[in-house]
Amino acid sequence: ETAVIKQLDSQFSKTNLFHTCFEARDFIPGEDHISNIRDAIWCSKKTVCIVTKEFLKDGWCIEAFNLAQSRLYTELKDVLIMVVVGRLPQFKLMRCSPIRTFVRSRHYMHWPEDFQDLGWFYEKLAKSILKEEKIKKQSDVVLQTISKQIGNWSSEHISTIDTVTPSCVAH
Repeated sequence: ETAVIKQLDSQFSKTNLFHTCFEARDFIPGEDHISNIRDAIWCSKKTVCIVTKEFLKDGWCIEAFNLAQSRLYTELKDVLIMVVVGRLPQFKLMRCSPIRTFVRSRHYMHWPEDFQDLGWFYEKLAKSILKEEKIKKQSDVVLQTISKQIGNWSSEHISTIDTVTPSCVAH
């Protein structure tokens, strides 16, 4: 995962095409982790999520994906690009609720296994980042389902969610 992200940074910074944001380099020290993630997502033109086996196991990564997806639905703009790296079976993607929601309604990319395809992949990714596209509003059925689920939560669940203190996880 780290190698892939460094490759993207190297590829795009060499051409001065895009500036990439990385936790270790760009997050503000002393600010809480979730605020750094939120600010990076909401201040960026687009968010590219590199999905690996490790990504699917990391709560911070899933939370970042949730925030990026919420921006996508709030702005109704195509601001989230998902890139799957490695041989990740479809059923593993579908286990994760936010990714399942994304996969069912959006296209995603696969990191090429063959080194010769990297140039084509970078070009396709750059076009996706530069492309301005509105998305269709989700149907009311999805919104009703969510509101029913929220209505079923007890006040105990809500207060627990409000008081969770995240711990720091290094990526």
